[in-house]
Amino acid sequence: TEKKSLGFDRIHVRYFDQTIGDHPNTSDGPPISLDWKYEDGESLPVEEYENHRGRRRTLKEMTIGYYTRRNTLLWHYGYSESALKE
Repeated sequence: TEKKSLGFDRIHVRYFDQTIGDHPNTSDGPPISLDWKYEDGESLPVEEYENHRGRRRTLKEMTIGYYTRRNTLLWHYGYSESALKE
């Protein structure tokens, strides 16, 4: 039998806006989710991406605190205080 394989040769980066999310595991304040709107970024070979991407972040480093989430939604994306409380 013929052995099948799958490979990837390029990474296509997209920059997504953020929106108020609905994740139930947010302990305090509004959750953030990716919005449907995005801008296309660069396209580069997988090897180049892997050689320059830096170390992987820990779960703790990927956690976004209450004030950062709140201020991102208020100041960067223009949500109102009342929208954040809903």
